[in-house]
Amino acid sequence: MLLLIDDILGLLSPHICKECGSIGATYCRRCIFNTIKRNDHICLYCRQPAEHNNLCDSCCKKYHLFDDVIAIGPRKGSLKSLVGDYKYNSELASCRPIAELLAAKIAGLNRHDEIEIVPIPTISAHVRQRGFDHTCMVAKQLAKLANLRVNNKILIRADNSSQHTLSGKERRTCITKSLVLSEKYQRAIEDDDEMTSLPIPRTVIVLDDIWTTGATMETAAKLLRSIGVQKIIGLVVLYQPK
Repeated sequence: MLLLIDDILGLLSPHICKECGSIGATYCRRCIFNTIKRNDHICLYCRQPAEHNNLCDSCCKKYHLFDDVIAIGPRKGSLKSLVGDYKYNSELASCRPIAELLAAKIAGLNRHDEIEIVPIPTISAHVRQRGFDHTCMVAKQLAKLANLRVNNKILIRADNSSQHTLSGKERRTCITKSLVLSEKYQRAIEDDDEMTSLPIPRTVIVLDDIWTTGATMETAAKLLRSIGVQKIIGLVVLYQPK
């Protein structure tokens, strides 16, 4: 409904592409295509070149959390404006091009696996402030484009702690307390019989908007591994450049 209202308003006051300045969308299809063509294969852990996507073989073996990590690009320029205006200024029209960029990035995934998208939940204080859960909304758009399913029943926020001003060390301490399994999955870990009755996706795409230190994504991956998820792909819109 929010996106429909924004589409109607867009007819009255057309959006402008943040990259090329053309009228009609906050990020036009030509700029989406050109962005995807850029090969930004930098490992988000060691920041060294990666053969594919954004996780090198060495860090994949070292951390044992993700089978792959995929990002659109660094948090700068027009992409930074695209995500920032969507997230902080309620520019809902940017949800669709963000989802289109992500859909293009995951187009080569093996579809023999049953894949579910697990968005990192936004703290409730920010949802109330903005009027929507920005990551969940992108996840739903991405699911439609890529013919996948969103699963927002596994991970929840236990408090309203914001990480925006925290150091890397503080982020890691904070997020391990803030991001947790939902009650039914937590109970299932303690009861093997209950675990067998819960639907556990074999392959999961963990979705977040920004990779800063990786603490949030790592915590999510550890929680998903703890319930038996076999394959985890980290998917972020942007990463914070060093």
